[in-house]
Amino acid sequence: MQRLYHPAPAPWSHRLSGTSLQAPEQAPQPVQQLEYDAQGRVSRLISHAFNQAWTARYEPGLSEWSIGTERHRFHYRDYQGQQRLQKLESRLCDTCPVQSTEWQYDPQGRWLQAGLWTAQRRANGTLSGLEQRQGGWGPLRLELDEKGRLQSWATSQHGGETRRWNPNGKLRRLEYAEGGSLHIQYDQQGRLSSLEHQQGHETERSELDWLGPGALRIRHPMETQWLKLRAGLLQERRLERSHSPSQSWTERFEYDEQRRLTQHTLPEGGQLRYRWDAHGHLQSLEWVPQTGQRQTVIHAQEVGYAWGNGLQLISHANSAGQAVDLMLLQPDGKPVWTQARRLDAQGKVLEDRHEYPLLQETRHWFLHYDTKQRLIAFRQGKTESAQWLAWNDSGALVARHPKPAASIQRSSTGTTKAIGNLNLDYGPNRRLQRVQTADTTLVEYRHDAFGQRIWRKQGDQERAFFFHGQQLMAELDLPAGPGQLISRRYLYAGLTPIGMIVYQPDGQGQLYYLHSDLMGAVRLISDQQTKPAWAADLNPFGQAEPLLETLEFNLRLPGQYAESATGWHDNLLRTYLPEHGHYLEPDPLGPWPQTQAVGYAQQQPLRHIDPTGLLLFAFDGTRQAPITNSNVWKLSQLYQDGAVHYAEGPGDPVTLNWDALTAWRAGRILESQWNNFLNRMQEQGPAPSAVPVDLLGFSRGAALARDFSNRILDHVQQGWFVLNDPQRGAIRACITPRFLGLFDTVAQFGLGGASNSQYRLGVSDAWSWVAHAVAMHEHRAYFPLSALTEAMNTVEMPFIGAHSQIGGGVLPDENEETISDLDKVALAWMHWQARATGLTLAELGHTDLNVLHPVLLDMRLPGLRLTQGSLRGVDSHGQGQNLMYQDLHPRLGQATQQSMETVIKRHNSWRIRPGNQVGWVDMDAYDTWLHNHLGWERQAS
Repeated sequence: MQRLYHPAPAPWSHRLSGTSLQAPEQAPQPVQQLEYDAQGRVSRLISHAFNQAWTARYEPGLSEWSIGTERHRFHYRDYQGQQRLQKLESRLCDTCPVQSTEWQYDPQGRWLQAGLWTAQRRANGTLSGLEQRQGGWGPLRLELDEKGRLQSWATSQHGGETRRWNPNGKLRRLEYAEGGSLHIQYDQQGRLSSLEHQQGHETERSELDWLGPGALRIRHPMETQWLKLRAGLLQERRLERSHSPSQSWTERFEYDEQRRLTQHTLPEGGQLRYRWDAHGHLQSLEWVPQTGQRQTVIHAQEVGYAWGNGLQLISHANSAGQAVDLMLLQPDGKPVWTQARRLDAQGKVLEDRHEYPLLQETRHWFLHYDTKQRLIAFRQGKTESAQWLAWNDSGALVARHPKPAASIQRSSTGTTKAIGNLNLDYGPNRRLQRVQTADTTLVEYRHDAFGQRIWRKQGDQERAFFFHGQQLMAELDLPAGPGQLISRRYLYAGLTPIGMIVYQPDGQGQLYYLHSDLMGAVRLISDQQTKPAWAADLNPFGQAEPLLETLEFNLRLPGQYAESATGWHDNLLRTYLPEHGHYLEPDPLGPWPQTQAVGYAQQQPLRHIDPTGLLLFAFDGTRQAPITNSNVWKLSQLYQDGAVHYAEGPGDPVTLNWDALTAWRAGRILESQWNNFLNRMQEQGPAPSAVPVDLLGFSRGAALARDFSNRILDHVQQGWFVLNDPQRGAIRACITPRFLGLFDTVAQFGLGGASNSQYRLGVSDAWSWVAHAVAMHEHRAYFPLSALTEAMNTVEMPFIGAHSQIGGGVLPDENEETISDLDKVALAWMHWQARATGLTLAELGHTDLNVLHPVLLDMRLPGLRLTQGSLRGVDSHGQGQNLMYQDLHPRLGQATQQSMETVIKRHNSWRIRPGNQVGWVDMDAYDTWLHNHLGWERQAS
């Protein structure tokens, strides 16, 4: 199969008139066609693949794109020779209301207002501040310094932060409105070396020791971790805890050739053994205790999984494809527990019914929503009175009637001081460390370097907690008996808990089986004889009503752990209040568009179907979000083949945090996108027309996009996406895996890539076209390139620049006097690749076509540039040979880099010159290089 590019007729021969695909000895089949007016503007865009034709009409200061009765009018105004968007009016049908958004600018064409955001500028025109009138964080103000870096943010409701930067442009200190601070230090290689939290007289310091290839130590007052890695996979972890100084916990991990976990050797002895099929599906999980007798936890069936005691889960959707039923059955077919839901046309849960025949219990919930889709009332059964709810924009509960929730008292800076008669005390790491009444301490907590709660003291009882991959894996009741390392261990299939091992003081363990509802919350636990050992009903906020308790169990909604002392839930990095239905603390990542400070699930606490169609799935890079204006964000906003789902990358765009270092949110980003995709597939249904699926990604986001592409193809059979989903029932939809656009893939999940094995980064030939833009001047060892294997459907091209100069969205701490805009070159190339594949994208704007500051960046510290070679490696992820250095790559290595040097003008003494700017690019010469080496003619406006 060949892809053909057809030039437009003169005088526009430098532009495309269309593309086609040609199989051997067959006539070309048209994919996309473009027509131009006399001024060279696109006047008509025809997609043969989807039988669509967009028409464009232009007037002075106006362009209109239409298809059928759908119209989008873009109003422009000229500011000193540059057109600026003034107003966007969209009408999806003749009878639909017009949706309008307006922009305002100063006389020089610099924006002053965009939607709810207002900008303040200095006399020289640079941004000094941004204000948002209303939103999920209340009135919000951002202050920027003269280099455009975020200096502070402040809200009247949830406090604020001030940032300090070191001479190298890296964040060195955070100061909080309530008086605490975080001090950040780096080693000579620019790697994070320590974090020191301070609040009053309290200090908490975490230190990272990079001990050599594949070895890392993390020191914290409560815990020390030693990590051993090989080829980016975690091989061994050893823990020492302050609560048990004479003990240590060592666990080991083994993998197959596809880098999938096959055996987890447990600290307490025994193993967990995983078996996978050829498509990467988990076939079985077995627990092998120290006695050596294997016990099956789950094993795959034709539909879903069955537990080792013979219980099996069956689910299906009703004829309308909405209400979902779930049945947990005994081997003889008798029900143990059932769930049934009734949904409205928008997918909101109106009724949720649970029956426990063996316990002779039934719970039936009725739910009601407001016009903003927020839950405003719920009741259990038809006789109990309803609980009425009112919310504010931050997601906090304003009122509950007739059973009011305990009042929350906050300081003037937004810090929570008390809930009802309980007083709260936060540690220097900003995690809850103590809850007190007027005369006694109710409970105390301590956390690790990642902010995870690892120790609790309640009265005279102590308990330790152990985490892996942001999941609670085990608990230990203290003081422990001689040799006892674990009291309870939790077993998971992905994010769903499926088993629990309860250990006796002598080390003997008993396996129990966990059964979750459509939200992923455990409702029932069974023993080896299928007899219920624990059961509970959960109200819509996740608050449990025990129905049977023969053992202790505290897992609730996904990621939440119930605290008996307060009734609250620990939720990894925050505290969730099930009585209120929201979080106690604001999001630790700070304020971002479309987020709520303390809201949980947008006030829709039951998992529901999202009726919005989602065709483009955009995974952005580490510390990338709309505010950074990355290339993934830009392309997602130009997409016109359907609605877009954009996922911000791991980490905070304007500060350094553990998420940026370890990408701990990566799994949650994937799960969110997967649920969105399943919602779209269920809505599509078995319609004969294929839905195109397009993916974009930068950095770690590109790695997530590649893993996501494989997850989709796991369920594709002859062009049909087929899945029997526990929540949605049977899903069958015709799809076309069309385009995969990647900007400089970097897979660094977990510290040093310890969690890379959880992601599949190979690219299938089922995708119509895969384009990968690669950075040729990224030299840092901890940004290894995940290269593609050469194939008929892939193109992998080199571009001048460091990592961020390919994906765009250069962060403030990577800027100097001039912000480089070399990323526009890779953006334009990817835009060209996408349109040639058949994607309908709007034209790139003038500002995204003209490269005004072609500054070359080298992100290494000046002294480290004295080394001649790059330390960046190349990972093939099981698809080929790994390379110690990118310089050795036949296509993306030293030879290509040397050919690029002819168009780069290096600064004198660039190897020891302060800052990151080491030269500039002759764009005319670079355009010639691109034409000769890539066969692509870049067009400037």
